[in-house]
Amino acid sequence: MKKHLTILALFLLTINSYSQICFTFDTEGKSNEFEFKSKDPNLDTKDLFENALDWTNKYYVMPQLVVDENRSDRIITISGGLYKTFDIDVSNYQPNEKIYNSNYILTIKFYDSKYTVKYEHKNFSVNDETISLSLTHIIQNPSEYNENWIKNYEYRVERLIYSLTHYMETSELVYK
Repeated sequence: MKKHLTILALFLLTINSYSQICFTFDTEGKSNEFEFKSKDPNLDTKDLFENALDWTNKYYVMPQLVVDENRSDRIITISGGLYKTFDIDVSNYQPNEKIYNSNYILTIKFYDSKYTVKYEHKNFSVNDETISLSLTHIIQNPSEYNENWIKNYEYRVERLIYSLTHYMETSELVYK
């Protein structure tokens, strides 16, 4: 269980062979914020925002349900369950219906030649019913959760991060 809680609290995201992003979470499930810069310093906020919006609409499963765009503030908010990932075929993965789904918010803010990404765990749900559990509760009460449940949560977060990696590798942005 300790191994899984450690993994739950820390995920690595490889952008290229020379840099890594390390999402760390506080006990409420909020991650640190990462800043990315454009490979092209001439790209302004509008260009970066539009490119990322095109990406979310192309790769995210049912983007109209999970992607919210704020054009005036140049913010894209992605929310939902971690099983709805970007450009990843998860058809062979069938989670046990008794295992909780996790809901999250991914906030991407755009600026001239850069943007920031922040992940926030919101809640868990079972069969579309929201469960009021925080990451704090899981860490403080590990005996209530079995190994399969923890592995399922890890799998979903890893898939989300993997899909972000794909975007970084195929876009005009690099980790600062």
